[in-house]
Amino acid sequence: MPQTAEDSLRLLRRLRQVREYTTEPVGDDVLNDILEVGRWSGSGGNRQPTEVLVVKDADIKKNFGEWGAKPASLGAVALLLVTSSDDAAIDEGRMAERLMLAANSHGLGAAI
Repeated sequence: MPQTAEDSLRLLRRLRQVREYTTEPVGDDVLNDILEVGRWSGSGGNRQPTEVLVVKDADIKKNFGEWGAKPASLGAVALLLVTSSDDAAIDEGRMAERLMLAANSHGLGAAI
């Protein structure tokens, strides 16, 4: 079914930061959909400076508390954005929001 402009705009307007998550696993098909959106995200000069690391291991996510994250709110999967350049903040932000939109399209909460 083709998506209307109103459907697309509704998705954009309803995107919210979510900070309470379930620990239920995210299916590989859903995770791959989200990552595929990231793969197709554009960047300035087509540099593609951002890589996405997928972290599912609970013990590793607990260690994120040392970096200031709230481990209890990390949910089933954490996606870490790693940028190869100090001047890629706009590209990194664009990638993060597109990953959030993809998660939201699957009914999943996400936060930067």
